[in-house]
Amino acid sequence: MYQIKTLTRGQRTFVNKLRKKVSKTIYQQRLIEDSDCVLVGVSGGKDSMALVDILASLRKSFPFKFDLKVAHIVVRQLPQLADADKIKALCDFHGIEFNRIEVDIDFKRDPSLSPCFKCAWGRRSRLFRLTEELGCNKLAFGHHMDDANETLIMNILFNGEISSLPYSVEMFEGKFHLIRPMLEVEDKDVAYYANLLDLKAETRRCPNTKTNRRDYIRKMLNEFYEIHPGLKRNVFRAPQKYIAKYLPLPLQAAGIEGNE
Repeated sequence: MYQIKTLTRGQRTFVNKLRKKVSKTIYQQRLIEDSDCVLVGVSGGKDSMALVDILASLRKSFPFKFDLKVAHIVVRQLPQLADADKIKALCDFHGIEFNRIEVDIDFKRDPSLSPCFKCAWGRRSRLFRLTEELGCNKLAFGHHMDDANETLIMNILFNGEISSLPYSVEMFEGKFHLIRPMLEVEDKDVAYYANLLDLKAETRRCPNTKTNRRDYIRKMLNEFYEIHPGLKRNVFRAPQKYIAKYLPLPLQAAGIEGNE
């Protein structure tokens, strides 16, 4: 059974401040609206567990109603990586429908693809189908600002493109939207929030996990962040503040107008 921890006045202030920040993002980006049905994909880590708690708390104060459901995808070929009972306990506490779904993934198929890619795509594909099966029009992920920055730099360096994690993106010709309500929140704040409320349900690391490109990018960015306190937000805002006339000719020729 999930129980609320006793917090100090300062800790309660932090919790409320973070919830308000997520609420502001939801309103400004119109991520959740009246009568929406939102499915939250929960791995059991701090990010997705914090998102469930935040959305459940905001649902009580929003001037409109929306339904909230949770999905936890389990890969049969792997050991249990999270305490599903703890995830369910949090859902029961907030009165949220909990769905534990098992999937099979053929890790031997197509050796050119890494086990991590196969696992991630297999779990995400099942989430996509489940969103429709449950009648939800929104699928929420717990990505935060650090995730977006890492994705931006990775795509620039390894894919030669400027792209990151959007607040919202239409999926399958409008069948539902994938949303990221915590995109304005920093990783360290999500971690502190989850720790204060004892939300983390992960019990072990995946046996296939190895140091990857994202780990290197994260380490590099963290070193840069120490140089200037505003650097992280600058990286996050950069794709929205490009100056077209100072970019390569192909972009200008495409008729794309940027900021002056």
